[in-house]
Amino acid sequence: MEISGKYDVYFGTERGVIGNTQCKPGECAKYQLEHASKDAEITSMEWGRTSREIIIGHKNGIVRLYDTKESKFFKIPEDDLIGTGSIVGAEAVIDKIVIAKNSGHINIWTDKFHDSIKIDSDGSLDCMKHNVNRKNIIGTGGERNDFKVYDIEAKKCIFKAKSLGHDNLNLPIPTTIRGITFFECDDKLSACCTREGHLLLYDERAQRRPVSKILKPDNNFTAIASIHKEKQFVFGTSRGYLQIFDFAKPNLPIRTFPNISGGISCIVPQPYSPYMFSVSFDRFLRIHNLETGKSIHSEYLKQALTKVLIKPAVKSGEDINSEDDDKDKILIDEEYDDMFDKMEVILESGNVKKRKKKMKKVNEKKEGKKKKVDVIID
Repeated sequence: MEISGKYDVYFGTERGVIGNTQCKPGECAKYQLEHASKDAEITSMEWGRTSREIIIGHKNGIVRLYDTKESKFFKIPEDDLIGTGSIVGAEAVIDKIVIAKNSGHINIWTDKFHDSIKIDSDGSLDCMKHNVNRKNIIGTGGERNDFKVYDIEAKKCIFKAKSLGHDNLNLPIPTTIRGITFFECDDKLSACCTREGHLLLYDERAQRRPVSKILKPDNNFTAIASIHKEKQFVFGTSRGYLQIFDFAKPNLPIRTFPNISGGISCIVPQPYSPYMFSVSFDRFLRIHNLETGKSIHSEYLKQALTKVLIKPAVKSGEDINSEDDDKDKILIDEEYDDMFDKMEVILESGNVKKRKKKMKKVNEKKEGKKKKVDVIID
């Protein structure tokens, strides 16, 4: 299998369990059962401030930091966080951890500093996403809570989307934002998916209403992610549909991924590669090729899956932070140099002549001392 052992895959479950697999045939996934309980569903899971830290948010409002190397948990004190309800987003923004709660409070947390922002809305907060192309910028949305962009450094809203207007009966069109994604090609573009079947593209420079939208009223969208191509994205639904669309050509999907029976809970396309990882409530981790649409790998992981994270696997015995590699580059093998000194040199004319290196000592008198200078003579 072409993906076997190349990635470390971390996943979260409905019971609050975090697990790890490398997608190797015949190898069982490893589980951390320390905090498993009925109300501990993992609702947010993102990489932290270092490559070995994972930020885990739970339905019961608890946030934990997991060290992948030491396999240890650290709980963020509940007294440090403002707001109630489940954790709907928890991400590292530079040296801070930004934590969003269902009540509409966004907490900015460090080991020594705690602050918060209250989302101005009549509804609830259901999702939060960091725009990695712009530091300190996050997007938020939820039930009766249209898409907004916040600058957490200035603690103010810099973009607020307008509602979708009214329907034929002059009733407000409801929107419940379930997922947010940002595009690498343009840091001012963002897309949302809703429970009511809307796929919305926003451009902060153009207008407050969507610049493009796709309506699929029979679908309950649950996840969305950009795939590192201009205006292309992949989305999942509660019925197990997994498709690629392009906002530039919204009439038909570019590709549909078949044979998925459970509702899609999380999608993670791998940057600069054709692989896409997804998990669903049918307890399967799936890996697809975005370019061909083929299923590369599927693995049954025993519990209903809610989140997934990916990083390239480090081979055993390899230390990516080792300083020995740098030292090896500096060391010079004298025997290796001697071998090159004795080699024949082929000239452009095609003639071959042996080049011998002779050393001549040239004495320069300076303050009564001799200085040795190497001169190469053919």
